[in-house]
Amino acid sequence: MNRLRFLSILILGSLLFHVSCGEKEKAKEINVQSVAISQPSAEMGIGETLLLKASISPSNASIHGMSWTSTKPQVASVSGMGLVTALSAGNTTITVMVGGKTASCNITVQGGIVSVSSISLNKTALEMVEGTTEILTVFVSPDNATDKTVVWSSSDMAVSTVDGEGKVTAVKEGTAIITAKAGDKTAQCTVTVVNSSCDAEAIDLGLSVKWASCNVGASKPEEYGDYFAWGETEPKDRYDWSTYVWCGGSEKTLTKYNTVSSYGTVDNETTLEVVDDVARSKWGDGWRMPTDEECTELRNNCTFSWTTQGGKNGYKVTSKINGNSIFLPAAGVWSETALFFDSSYGTYWSSSLDPESPNCAWYFDFYSYTVKRFNDCRYYGRSVRPVHGGDTVPVSGISLDMAQLTLEVGKSATITATVSPSNATNKTITWTSSNTSVATVSSNGIVTAKAEGNSTITAKAGDKTATCRITVVSSIIEVTSIVLDRTSVSLNVGETTTLIATVMPDNATEKTIEWKSSNEEIAVVDANGRVTGEHTGNAVVLASVGGKTAQCSISVVQAPSDNSVPIPEAIDLGLPSGVKWASFNLGASSPEENGDHYAWGEIKTKNTYTWWNYRWHKETYLTKYNDRDERTSLVAADDVAHVKLGGKWRMPTRWDWMDLWDNCTFTWTTRNGVEGQLITSKTNGESIFLPTAGYWNPDYYPGITGWYLSKTRGQNPEMAYGFRFTTTLNSVLQLIQCYRYYGYSVRPVYDE
Repeated sequence: MNRLRFLSILILGSLLFHVSCGEKEKAKEINVQSVAISQPSAEMGIGETLLLKASISPSNASIHGMSWTSTKPQVASVSGMGLVTALSAGNTTITVMVGGKTASCNITVQGGIVSVSSISLNKTALEMVEGTTEILTVFVSPDNATDKTVVWSSSDMAVSTVDGEGKVTAVKEGTAIITAKAGDKTAQCTVTVVNSSCDAEAIDLGLSVKWASCNVGASKPEEYGDYFAWGETEPKDRYDWSTYVWCGGSEKTLTKYNTVSSYGTVDNETTLEVVDDVARSKWGDGWRMPTDEECTELRNNCTFSWTTQGGKNGYKVTSKINGNSIFLPAAGVWSETALFFDSSYGTYWSSSLDPESPNCAWYFDFYSYTVKRFNDCRYYGRSVRPVHGGDTVPVSGISLDMAQLTLEVGKSATITATVSPSNATNKTITWTSSNTSVATVSSNGIVTAKAEGNSTITAKAGDKTATCRITVVSSIIEVTSIVLDRTSVSLNVGETTTLIATVMPDNATEKTIEWKSSNEEIAVVDANGRVTGEHTGNAVVLASVGGKTAQCSISVVQAPSDNSVPIPEAIDLGLPSGVKWASFNLGASSPEENGDHYAWGEIKTKNTYTWWNYRWHKETYLTKYNDRDERTSLVAADDVAHVKLGGKWRMPTRWDWMDLWDNCTFTWTTRNGVEGQLITSKTNGESIFLPTAGYWNPDYYPGITGWYLSKTRGQNPEMAYGFRFTTTLNSVLQLIQCYRYYGYSVRPVYDE
């Protein structure tokens, strides 16, 4: 029995020994020493596939997984089995990893030849005047064609020529075929060249240029002629941003003639090119649109006498130099689909952009009582009175790529200047330093720091200047961070808040913060971080310094309506604009009541009205709606009618008052003991009453004057347009410019 037990133990021990040894052998790992791919490189065509194989050494190495990757999967992808698929032309690297070891294969994907399938032009027929130019736009399909080179040719170069960019020049009367060819595909445009259709004379007024005797599109001085948006060469049926050729549908998406990045693509062009000058396009060589300076020269050196010629109202413009004259008809202005104010208002484009408000261009306009210079949106349809001669193109502006610069002693930097227009006759730039012991500047704009201190570098071209403030320090301490006291803020329309920024370190050399809003239609921010809600929506305010940026999300919501303000009735006077006028003044409850008085752009009444308590005035300058901030009309947050009444109520524009003036009769009358103007529609007989509600300056002047605001800023930024009448001059109605800080009445309009 004992012997049997001994044999059993011996057999069991032997079995346990063998099992234990087997487990030790199974647990032993064999590491991967190296991995190789079946080929180090390969060329493929788009759509092709290639199976790569990985060789592992030693062959009995323990493998716990294999991964394949592509550095550019958009060029070629790779599967988990090493199958490479070529997707687009380019280069990529395929890498396999096994046991921490890698191997790679360089893949080159050849694009192959993608043939041109079609070519087309933006115009198939073109009529041109001798001496003019047009640019044809070509469209080649598909977009990924291998060779999209376009070859241009003319069937008769004696009639019209074409260059390599599709610019067609009309040489002499006749017909020619312009052909564009890409690959084996062609597109054609038939060009008909005619003699100038201009019936105008070039009238010598003793000025730098001669002025045409009639408008573009007219054959007589008194004819209105055609209307053109600024920089467009054809009249059209609708004039607004949606149809304007040099934008993407709004004033913030300008594609040409722009100096401010918030308005779109910047090219710093401020004078119309020849191809975009309608006078040159329609009348040929020698004729062009006048510059802003030439329009000013006309106003300053001629007398303007309101008269009627050929049954048309307008101005006889007589030279103070030689007595010669021209007639400018009051042809009105096109907005959207209608002509406004013809016979009472004339407006004539110049070729000059307003560089501070690039959505606007300069023009001169007039009524029977005034002639002035103004800027407004480029999309309006206005008259054009060409000029002839005057080959000298003056400098209209100069700008620098930086307004301030900090340098260490001994260091240099280059300031770049841009002269406008690009075709100015003399673009020579003169550079000077206000303190050469601190910083000098070369004739090429290279600034060299000499000693600690401050200096101002000035660049001058013609009579225009631009400056850059230079700060020289012994050493520059870089900004490491900037943080704001808040990362998100909610504001009502019209409400303000100030963001506080902290720049680190405290002793950073440059701590001047640049504030910017991502959408100034929603919220604006000033140089001190003061944020104002303009319209409902979302924006981001950015604070930047020394290459560091912090941001705050701004949400603007509509403030609750002011239930204490009575809501007037919207009276339909049958006006062309469709605007309805309120039945009583803002703050009143009946037509005869005066209501409240407001300074322009303010939304609260006051006990006294002066420059010193005016919302948008600080020390000696205007902080908003000035020549720098590109604003000529109140935004919703500063429109007291919209803020108080909400919805579609707003203050009338200058144009709304003109619309009322042209389409209604004005009768001086007394209503319930209150004097004022009864305004009756010529269309439907409906009427409104404007009381002589007086005004404030600085105190209240009651009952002798009716003085009503518009939401349109004046030509002088200290002024705003308004409508006035008085008891002492009851037959005189005036659309005038008035000081913004006075307290005026507001008669709202309802804009459907």
